Amino acid sequence: MGFASLIEDLGNLQAPNRRADERIALAIGMRERRQTFREKGEIKEQVYWYLGEKAFPRIPLFTSSLDAAMVAVEMVAPFTLGVAFRRFGKGSAVLNEGEHFDAATPAIALCMAVLKEMENKA
Repeated sequence: MGFASLIEDLGNLQAPNRRADERIALAIGMRERRQTFREKGEIKEQVYWYLGEKAFPRIPLFTSSLDAAMVAVEMVAPFTLGVAFRRFGKGSAVLNEGEHFDAATPAIALCMAVLKEMENKA
């Protein structure tokens, strides 16, 4: 999966999308870890998603939550100046002096900017 293809797909979304959240998670390096434990005599399994040292009980809502999108910014491009806002009914975002992105939500636009930053660094 290339960054350019994912950025294009995100730009075509009309609304937040959990499948897109999964694709973003994998693209920014999130990894799934399963942990088994015993509770009341039963063996149970818990899935966590890790991004660096941060653990999440599920994939963050990257396409609908600015807080989740900022997790991606912090891990991928620390010390980055980012702006995300809504204008003309769409979301817009830019990181540093990079490319400006418009999308269905500010969170999607911010994720597009993060992925572009990663593409530029690759």
